[in-house]
Amino acid sequence: MSDCVLKNFNQLLRLQSNELDISLKKSLSLLPYQCFNLEKLCRFGGYIDQESFSLNILTIDKHFETFEVKLGLFFNEIIGGCNCSEEPFTEVNYLEAYYQINATGIYFLRES
Repeated sequence: MSDCVLKNFNQLLRLQSNELDISLKKSLSLLPYQCFNLEKLCRFGGYIDQESFSLNILTIDKHFETFEVKLGLFFNEIIGGCNCSEEPFTEVNYLEAYYQINATGIYFLRES
């Protein structure tokens, strides 16, 4: 998905750690929530409320041409009712997951 490519990836590679955290968070926050594979991480098979999605960077490991990041992800999962008469409800989620970021995009590695 080309929407999941960080446009400033090469610039990020050149930053020092204190600037990197701020710049990388800003860049990741501009990506659509679909880039983070949250559907795989939903606990109840619901849908993601895209307006509720936010993230924090917990760790950054810089390798030669990649970053491995541990992210704290916040989002609401909208869960349909079990019966036709039940209203959908929202489950607030927080989870931590590892992602690899390189020049071609962001890739889910594993849940923490």
